[in-house]
Amino acid sequence: MKMRSTAWPSQQLKNLERIGTLVPEPTSHAEVRRLLDLAQASLSGARTTSLAVEPRFLLAYSAAHHLALAALRANDYRTAAREGHRMLVFQTLPNTVGLDVGVSRTLDRAHRKRNELEYTGAVDVPASETEDLIVAVGKLQKSVEAWLSTNRPELIEAGE
Repeated sequence: MKMRSTAWPSQQLKNLERIGTLVPEPTSHAEVRRLLDLAQASLSGARTTSLAVEPRFLLAYSAAHHLALAALRANDYRTAAREGHRMLVFQTLPNTVGLDVGVSRTLDRAHRKRNELEYTGAVDVPASETEDLIVAVGKLQKSVEAWLSTNRPELIEAGE
């Protein structure tokens, strides 16, 4: 997990705002807490080995999306686009929480696999990919929590 110290928000996020891909919008303690709680519940479900592989994969993917969205919202941005918004949320992770490139690649592969699974149903999800995704989501969770603790502690502290 590699954290970068950058000016907040990053220049890359400001550039995405300038071209209309991201929209500035203040977040709240309640919104970030809800996203983190949803991520934790999904990740816990994904770790339930008595479930079939595909539901575990989808739960891990859902946890990743909630965490990535929490990271973007903690930077006081939301996506402007409807199409491709999930991918954009993942692509901003190196700029929102300084996520390691290796974890980003795993999430990118998971996003493509999730789309195949959701839209065609004609894809095999190997158990090894599900386990890799669960590990990556655990790293993402640590990155998001560390970034929040350092940069936006008011969003995770008890009370608003």
